[in-house]
Amino acid sequence: MTSKNLFFNLMKEDLKRRLWAVALTFLTFFFAMPVATALSLSGSRNMEETYYGLMYGARSILGFQNGFIAVIIVLLSLILGVTSFSWLHSRKKVDFYHSLPVKREKLFFVNYLDGVLILFSTYAVNLLLGILVALLNGIVPGDIVPEALGAFGFLLLHFIMLYSVTVLAMVMTGNILVGILGTGVFHLYFPALLLLLDALYQEFFKTSYNGGSSITYRLLDKCSALTLYISNYSAFMDGAKSGSLVLRICAVILVIAAITAAAVLLYRVRGSEAAGKAMAFKVSQPIIRIPIVILSALCGGLFFWYLHDSIGWAVFGLICGLLLSHCIIEIIYHFDFRKLFSSRISMAVCALAAALIFCGFRFDLFGYDKYIPKQSDLESVAVSLTNMEYWVDYGSAKMDDEDEYYWDYESSDTYIFSRMQLSDMDTALDLVSEAVSQVEKEKKRQYQWDSEDRDHYVSFSVKFKLKNGREVYRSYAVYGDEEYDLIRKIYDSQDYRMAAYPVLEQTPENTGKIKVVQNSWTRDVTRGSSKEGMDYVDLILRTYQEEMAGLTSDVMEQQNPIAQIQFMTDIQVQAEKSKEKNGYSWRYNNVMDRGYYPVYPSFQKTIGLLEDCGIRLTTVTDAGEVIRADIDLYQLAKKDDSRYYDKDITSQLTVTDKEEVAALMETARLEDYSNMNPFSEWDDRITFEAVVKGSSGQISHDYSIRKADMPEFLKKESERFNREVETVSD
Repeated sequence: MTSKNLFFNLMKEDLKRRLWAVALTFLTFFFAMPVATALSLSGSRNMEETYYGLMYGARSILGFQNGFIAVIIVLLSLILGVTSFSWLHSRKKVDFYHSLPVKREKLFFVNYLDGVLILFSTYAVNLLLGILVALLNGIVPGDIVPEALGAFGFLLLHFIMLYSVTVLAMVMTGNILVGILGTGVFHLYFPALLLLLDALYQEFFKTSYNGGSSITYRLLDKCSALTLYISNYSAFMDGAKSGSLVLRICAVILVIAAITAAAVLLYRVRGSEAAGKAMAFKVSQPIIRIPIVILSALCGGLFFWYLHDSIGWAVFGLICGLLLSHCIIEIIYHFDFRKLFSSRISMAVCALAAALIFCGFRFDLFGYDKYIPKQSDLESVAVSLTNMEYWVDYGSAKMDDEDEYYWDYESSDTYIFSRMQLSDMDTALDLVSEAVSQVEKEKKRQYQWDSEDRDHYVSFSVKFKLKNGREVYRSYAVYGDEEYDLIRKIYDSQDYRMAAYPVLEQTPENTGKIKVVQNSWTRDVTRGSSKEGMDYVDLILRTYQEEMAGLTSDVMEQQNPIAQIQFMTDIQVQAEKSKEKNGYSWRYNNVMDRGYYPVYPSFQKTIGLLEDCGIRLTTVTDAGEVIRADIDLYQLAKKDDSRYYDKDITSQLTVTDKEEVAALMETARLEDYSNMNPFSEWDDRITFEAVVKGSSGQISHDYSIRKADMPEFLKKESERFNREVETVSD
């Protein structure tokens, strides 16, 4: 009984010693919650806000949305953690407390629980005041109390986790300033290390995978208490699934238990003479010093590499980071400038480790960029042509719990890799082999791109699934005709086409209506109209899927799309109706304007079915009489000659001769939807504006022709223009 009384008496005495911390914490929460709530609701009432506006205003302060409270929790975990165990850094106070007839564990928890109690009580009192303010302003308790209490429990739990980290740092140190620095190290070292390794990976590994979420960002929220707190807060704000939230809370509880247990054990063996020293345990000095010095040296080397792209400057940066960090830490450890180089062996170990790590990345000692799996080890291969399908919308339209529509985005790599298994693995491996060969030549400064190579630049990512269950991802970029032929072979395969275009797996049951866009008009095909007992929506979908799946790169080189078609899902149709009902022109545009696909002139069956529905698509041949074409001759100048920009040279060519216009339009393609054609390369075509005379007057359209199809008169104009450039330049 005496022991219990002493325990609580010590808690009371400790709270008296820390009244300033209690007052600071109370005032912080007072202005952040009840005062902020009153101000917000008062301002909303003056603006005649609706009830829901008032409710959301109160929730934004008392619930999860209050980012200011989230920051306060971090700061208070540091302040209260430091004040709870600051007496450990004073020899007189340590001698006094250790002379009391109380076990060290109980003495630890006296101070530990007081810090938690201060936060709990001040937060709870001010939360109740804030809720009272909200209720007095007409907010129904059920609309504010559950979320406010949920935020209270969430933030209190994470405060204890962050607070425990500070307590551990205070136990391991003998000086308040060093304890604060130690807390920073615990919170930031491993995130900084992960980000640094990722930066080295991205900078030096030329085939590093650039799609999806990297392992760095998957580990980032698990490598420190602070990043776990930020990640959990973001997850709660975004409304993550309940199963995921339970796992996150369990992880926090485990972290609290582990850190608190470590702090108690270290406090039990901590000597009283540690007060006033930088580190309470001598054995911890190299354990803390060596990782920090290595990290600092690598940061210095990478920083100067970024500045000058030179191994010499990188070495200079490594040395600077090494010396500065090592010397500063030694000064902190010994509180003596004369101890700068007191641990030479440790510094040499750090230098060697930093140099090996940096060289490992810089010279690819791991063989990362050279990796090509053996076909016998492969279960499957998937290829995502990154810069060829950028116009495709991956993901789906969905409805949330509040009946609001949104687009659930999915990256192209994630979508394609989950669906593709190339049967022709030989072609994929040949392409990877060529890409790796180009990477190695680039590293040795041996690869020179010529103008033709630049016409065929393709970036792509690969997923190798090995028979042992391992998955390997790489990203490449290739140039050259032979490599381009391999890309085309993969693109033309059914395995690629079926995985790359979501429309090919869309079902009639999930298709609400069809929208067709050409130039400035839009037409719809709705359900109800039928042909031979089949709904036109179903018939057009199946026909389009058949023609899209059979489309080849050869056809795409010769043609450009003439229109866009969208097979709207049922949810997209519902979102469109909701937009029209609510009268907001912008509402749900992000949901409705996704999922458009090209209609090529070769899609004759699809075009015919659309015409049966009263939708006639115009092509180049039936656009009308072309009376003039305007061509910018800059497109025909030599690519490696900048002198054609001279202001004395006339670059605009106007073609009015009927025969020349006819020759130009013979192979012309509409440019309106060329962005949907991955084989309509900018450097391979000549664009021009044509004035077309139709029934409604003259209209201008943008067209293009391939350079290989250039008519004779334009070839002569090209030669004349380049001669003029040479003459003026000379």
